Amino acid sequence: MRKRKELAYEGYDDGALADMPHTPPLPPLIGRRHAIGLLALVVVSGLAIAGWMLSGPRDLVALFELFDAPGASGSSYTAPAAPTGPAIIRVGALAGDKLVIGGADGGLRANGAQGDFDALTWRGEDVAAAPGALAYRRDGDLWIARAGREWSLEKPGILPGWSADGEQLAFVERTAAGDVVYVLFDAREPESRPAALLTVPEIAAPPRFHPATGRLLIAERVAPGQTAFYTVDPARCVLGGPLCAASRRDVGIVPYAVNWADYHPGATAVVFSERQSGGLYLLSAGGGVVQPLPAIGFYARRPAFSPDGTRIAFLSDSGGVFVLDVRSGAVRGLPDAKAGSVDWAE
Repeated sequence: MRKRKELAYEGYDDGALADMPHTPPLPPLIGRRHAIGLLALVVVSGLAIAGWMLSGPRDLVALFELFDAPGASGSSYTAPAAPTGPAIIRVGALAGDKLVIGGADGGLRANGAQGDFDALTWRGEDVAAAPGALAYRRDGDLWIARAGREWSLEKPGILPGWSADGEQLAFVERTAAGDVVYVLFDAREPESRPAALLTVPEIAAPPRFHPATGRLLIAERVAPGQTAFYTVDPARCVLGGPLCAASRRDVGIVPYAVNWADYHPGATAVVFSERQSGGLYLLSAGGGVVQPLPAIGFYARRPAFSPDGTRIAFLSDSGGVFVLDVRSGAVRGLPDAKAGSVDWAE
């Protein structure tokens, strides 16, 4: 609520003024012309705010329509300053958003229809969800939970990412020789073993399967403030390095130290978070154009598109869970959730 500022005036009666013939009365604190100017400023400010309220959501829609449009081109762009976003709505539960989080205490939780998070049977961190399955880290290994059972891959995997149908799982293992990207081609069977695809100096984000083609999106940090996005064909990569290199298709190089990324379900764009300032950005998959999402006002990380592409879930640096509506620009959140990871359960 705005503070109301009272303007004080001093008054004198006629007798007091008669006793002070050489002392003129004090002028009012604000004159008529100043009052008119102040009123005009208030009116103009109100119109500007109303204009932003009407155009802000449309600007965000236009941003996504840009990425849906054919013909976008370019390989590396410096994004303009992020537009200002609306105030964040603090909520008690994230109703309507089916999410799974890995808590700071090591527990896995999922929210129901009312939006409240309830504990799951399994425990772990860095959770990634797929239809009917979860992947997470525990005790240094990567685990899978499916159909009421869980099993370990007996590998120190990180950055897990599922295919759209939940049948394949990609992940990364950090080694002295570099970061190795693996794919589990049949993640439905405990007996399946992952296959190594390629090794690069540093992987910046989880490998992501293209929802339609199955190609794997790689985010490779190529310099302290530069990340290259490209795709490879897992089926060719498993046959050898030269075939993998030949299958590479560049998406774009961004001038940011990316620390997380996720595909739009239509594969038209990639949302990523930046390590230095915690900003959120969109990269067009068809041309490499980068655009900032509205400024959140705090450090954001681990963005993930909803299955229908209409929302983006992400975390604050303190573990709050938030959801951005990409059409309206509205942000709802649980600032005190204390989560270490988040993904969409469905």
